[in-house]
Amino acid sequence: MNPSKASLHYPTVSLILAAMAVAVGLYAFLYMPRTEDPTVTIRTGLVIALYPGATSEQVEKQVTKTLEKHIFKFPEIRKEKTYSTSRPGLVIINVELENNVKNSDVIWAKIRHEMNEVRATELPGGVQGPIVNSDFGDTVAMLLAVHG
Repeated sequence: MNPSKASLHYPTVSLILAAMAVAVGLYAFLYMPRTEDPTVTIRTGLVIALYPGATSEQVEKQVTKTLEKHIFKFPEIRKEKTYSTSRPGLVIINVELENNVKNSDVIWAKIRHEMNEVRATELPGGVQGPIVNSDFGDTVAMLLAVHG
């Protein structure tokens, strides 16, 4: 039998099916979880320090090694994915957190605190920083959300 003929022949069944479809749609609309931006955990950050006038060898020995020693104290750091670049007057350390880290903000706060202590006690005079930048990954998350 043709569906349009069946709906005209049994109008009660058609109305019940239409009412059920509307009810299911309303339920889904009201109780469906919504998020404006998807939660994307970026586990990468930068530690940057300036040492004006120093050669890359001086930066490596006096700044990079000291910062790496303190960064690698944290068990949440992925040592095999963390690397540094020493240039004349500049060091950039790319730090990556382990995949099992749930609240990365807490770890970045600990690293910031540690870097502030290192600046005050161990780094030579004239070093600017280190600055811990863990927010640059937010741009990547926005791009993923817009692109997806």
